[in-house]
Amino acid sequence: MAVLINRNPSGRLICLHALTKTLDKKFDTVDFTINDLKYDKELSVNITDFCELLTKISSVKDPVCPYLDNPLSKAKCYLTQSKQYDTQKSKSASDAMNALDGLGFVSRGERNSKLTIEGKSFANSNFSSKKWLELTRKAVLGYGPFVGMLYEINKLGNTNPIEVTKSQINLGFPQTREAIRHKSKLIPLSIGSQDDTITRTRSVMFSWAVSTGFAIPANYDEPKDTSIWHVETEDFVEQQKWSTAKYKFFIPKDLFNGNHYVARPLNYSWLTKSTRALRERGQESIRKFSLIYEACVKNRRFAITYALAKCAENEVTLDFKKFIDSLKQEQEYFVIDEQKFEQIMVVESKIAILCGIPFNYKKGIMTPLTKVNVSELSKGAPEEIIKKVNDIIL
Repeated sequence: MAVLINRNPSGRLICLHALTKTLDKKFDTVDFTINDLKYDKELSVNITDFCELLTKISSVKDPVCPYLDNPLSKAKCYLTQSKQYDTQKSKSASDAMNALDGLGFVSRGERNSKLTIEGKSFANSNFSSKKWLELTRKAVLGYGPFVGMLYEINKLGNTNPIEVTKSQINLGFPQTREAIRHKSKLIPLSIGSQDDTITRTRSVMFSWAVSTGFAIPANYDEPKDTSIWHVETEDFVEQQKWSTAKYKFFIPKDLFNGNHYVARPLNYSWLTKSTRALRERGQESIRKFSLIYEACVKNRRFAITYALAKCAENEVTLDFKKFIDSLKQEQEYFVIDEQKFEQIMVVESKIAILCGIPFNYKKGIMTPLTKVNVSELSKGAPEEIIKKVNDIIL
């Protein structure tokens, strides 16, 4: 159930490592929930028992998390927060769970989750080891948005490394700028990522890239021992803020030759942002109509991504115009504005990149450049929608 990560604490893989160690110790054979990820002063085992980044402050008895603004905070851990401090929202713990899931370290059910074989291997690895890097490098390459980011960077140049500025990469849900007319007013639909969310997601992905050997800050020298790249770049990842703007990326030449397999693309259930969170004053109408049309947006985003995924599976290409014309015949399921539908779908096609299946586009023909886990991609998709897309492409 891969979700788009958008909170900075999850960018430190060393913190996620401590979390998997904690979960492995506390829930060896038992499932756990998001709430169980939090520090709990009532328990004898907590993330602070495994965290390698805690700092000692003279005025405080126990070592503290260096990323908390207040070292005396009851939150205890910047990554997960605590049961005593964060009793309801659980945004930090939820994003940490999303990160573990996206990396393939957690198998996530509707309510309960458990560590995967890969998650247990990660928990039992030593941070300074070559195995740690091997595990995390494989993990990030299985997460759709990370692969999508590498593709966007790869397009920027043919050199190795490729120099890139953070602001050049926009990693988020497509912004189609659609509006619905209601009582003589145009109500915009809020279905694209906002700038602050894009910034947070990008920061996490760039930090993962630095830890896993795909990038270094532009002012760093390439590590002498690339087998422990994460150790030699640890000082950067552990900084309070990642203020560096320029990076050098090292992207494998064969990553986009059509054979790389993305195990954890974003799935149907998570092809839009959380529209229900729009609660600010003046956004009631935006929230109302965005929720009304949310299924249609998910359907059309899923349609283009699923179509490319099936084409990759069958090693064929996709005629974009014919595909869009066919979708247009199913207005109830895929179309909001018929007149602008083709134009909108050009924008929406970027969702495939975010899911981890980038493509070449030439003379109306789309050629997928990776393969993805179709089963994972389809989770949450109505059977009727899957059938309609299959009827079009098969």
